Amino acid sequence: MKTKELLRDPGFRNGFFVTPPNDPHGMPPALMCWPGASTPDWLLRQWNSTSDVSWSWMQEYGQNGFRWDTESKSIRWTDSKSPTLSLHMDGIAEYGGKLRAPDAPWAHLLVEQELHVPERISNLQKLVFGCQTQVENFHSAPDLRLENWHTAQWQAFVTVQNRETGHPGYGDFLWFGIPFVDTRYALPKRHAAGDTAGSGKFIYTPSGNEYFRDRDAFPFGEWVLLEVDILPLINQGLDAAWKAGFLPKSRDRRLFAISSLNLGWELTGPLVVGASLRNFSLQAVSRA
Repeated sequence: MKTKELLRDPGFRNGFFVTPPNDPHGMPPALMCWPGASTPDWLLRQWNSTSDVSWSWMQEYGQNGFRWDTESKSIRWTDSKSPTLSLHMDGIAEYGGKLRAPDAPWAHLLVEQELHVPERISNLQKLVFGCQTQVENFHSAPDLRLENWHTAQWQAFVTVQNRETGHPGYGDFLWFGIPFVDTRYALPKRHAAGDTAGSGKFIYTPSGNEYFRDRDAFPFGEWVLLEVDILPLINQGLDAAWKAGFLPKSRDRRLFAISSLNLGWELTGPLVVGASLRNFSLQAVSRA
């Protein structure tokens, strides 16, 4: 067996390219990095946000770190012990102190990376997702009554994509989720349905019990280690997608590869949230 780290710069030492909130393809991304960094491997996405972090000033943060702040977001990076990234969102500011309507777009703050060489899942014995994360306790405005569609989700997604050039289903993909926190529940619930945020692709997110088997609830304020082989769960996701009528031209597992990863916040209501991440990895263990 051979183990390979799939993520480039998993400690975010080289910073980020930053895309604008509402026109991510219409202009070149801004650059967010620190002195001595080389070309970033990561994108910072801020879909549907009301503020743009690319216009904020870089400030020193602690003894060996930097931060960027807007009215509704804060991005912090430090290398005091191990490289640590923190992402904070103020949903009260994002939504102007009001409740978001159920059919309205919602704010995101994500880090994202496309793999230079997509990894075929048929070549793998394991695919190990690992990190340590600390999530702060959340709150909302006391005079607002949240509905079920008002939540904050701290989670990761990998894209499982048909990468067979010339195949009729080339490019079609599945969103596969690794959930840490959904503020509606003690542990996130399983979700299997088409994406309503724009891609139209199938989302398969196993429940939090699949990842945190020794816990009844996510422990806010503590550093939590997650190290799990997600390959069997990805195969479950493909089965669920086919059963639901998705990926109709891609019915063979050998067509699929891991092509990208994102991690961060999706904020669908006026909540104030924050989380930190360190020791991030996605390791492919090959069969040969």
